[in-house]
Amino acid sequence: SHFGSNFLSGFEKKISTYGIKLSIYLIRDSDLQNLTLPNSFNPDLVDGILCIEMLDKDYSNLICSLNLPTLFVDCSPIKDNTNLAADIILMENFSSVYNLTKYLLNNNITNIGFIGDNTHCQSFYERWQGYCSALLDYNIQLDKSTCILDNDSNPYSDSSWLRDNIKKLDKLPDAFICANDFIAVSLVNALKSINISIPEDTLVCGFDGSLEAKIIVPQLTTITIPSYDMGNLAAELIISRIKDNSTPFKTVHVKTSIDYRESTGFNIINTL
Repeated sequence: SHFGSNFLSGFEKKISTYGIKLSIYLIRDSDLQNLTLPNSFNPDLVDGILCIEMLDKDYSNLICSLNLPTLFVDCSPIKDNTNLAADIILMENFSSVYNLTKYLLNNNITNIGFIGDNTHCQSFYERWQGYCSALLDYNIQLDKSTCILDNDSNPYSDSSWLRDNIKKLDKLPDAFICANDFIAVSLVNALKSINISIPEDTLVCGFDGSLEAKIIVPQLTTITIPSYDMGNLAAELIISRIKDNSTPFKTVHVKTSIDYRESTGFNIINTL
């Protein structure tokens, strides 16, 4: 609900105007472990490949080895995967989180924690970098003791797991920036379960612009991705690559926007 469905709608509508058909294949754990392609997938019948959140480095390289025009929507962190022979499209992560962190700092909220595996994917890594850079520019030392950065295999969606980790923190941060909305929603529920009020006791920010961010109480400050338009752009990129596979590979970022809502005390801060 946070991204894929709207993205695919925009992507499919655009490629259909070129007479191209979209076929969807799910990569299962056994495929990842054995580095095998789906049984029904025939590379000889494929003009190009779109990979959505394919974050396994070895499997990504397997796909690239097919020598077909390929576009990744997000990927494993580029710092660990610099030789990916494909185009990449990402939502803009760094500047939006930098500006959100800066907004909090400008309102004298300086003890800010980050929640999410910052090595999970390129998007999470860039969000982490935006957070860290804002702190650095304000001469505030990064304090990982205010963060929850466990491996993504841990159940971030389990509010009881997050609750237990929050209790382990030496001090409750004045605000949390979460790697995505699902983590932020889980965090809100975890905080409520131990009688911590939002935004009175701490602030919470997410990323994705999901429906859940609008319906949770309080409504969640988040960074919204224009996922449908991003799907359109992805279609143009892969079609361009199909037409000419000899051009240099590109990494494209699509601009995002911050939606300030009640979970960061938007009304309170802006009346100071």
